[in-house]
Amino acid sequence: MSSARPLIAVTALLLAGSTSCGSDASHESGSRRATIERSPTITHAIRLQPNPRRQSRDLFVRRANEICGGLIARTEQLRRRYLFQSEASLRQRGFGLLAGAVSAALNEIKALRQPARGRRLIGHFYRAAEAGVRELEQAARDPTAAQRILSGVDPFGKAAVFARDYGLSACQASAGVSGSP
Repeated sequence: MSSARPLIAVTALLLAGSTSCGSDASHESGSRRATIERSPTITHAIRLQPNPRRQSRDLFVRRANEICGGLIARTEQLRRRYLFQSEASLRQRGFGLLAGAVSAALNEIKALRQPARGRRLIGHFYRAAEAGVRELEQAARDPTAAQRILSGVDPFGKAAVFARDYGLSACQASAGVSGSP
């Protein structure tokens, strides 16, 4: 009977330790969440499950980068074909087409399911990109505005900063309209 007392004491300590842990606890780390669940026995089971918030952000970033990757290819085509032509009417047509392409890509990104976390930063990105589209539209109408962009003013500079901060690496690349051919 004397050997049973230490066993009862150890069991009591273990039970007291397991009840003082409180309720279920979740700990986030990266893209996985460890959930500690209370089991009917003394031991605790740790279960790894995907973090849905992280997954939705990763999915949004991946899809937005795919859209921007397609835009980069389209931008390069338009840039070569129109923007560095000697005839002003061709340049202006190129800026109009470029504005349409960027606007369409931006609308595709807006149609994606945005994660709740980071919506404010994405909103800043949208507004900055829309301002860049307006500058391209202005360049399509005004040769002075077109020349300003061709001389190196990036209409998407602010949008690129917000894209970088959110992880939209392909969207970070500007529309590619400034500089030389």
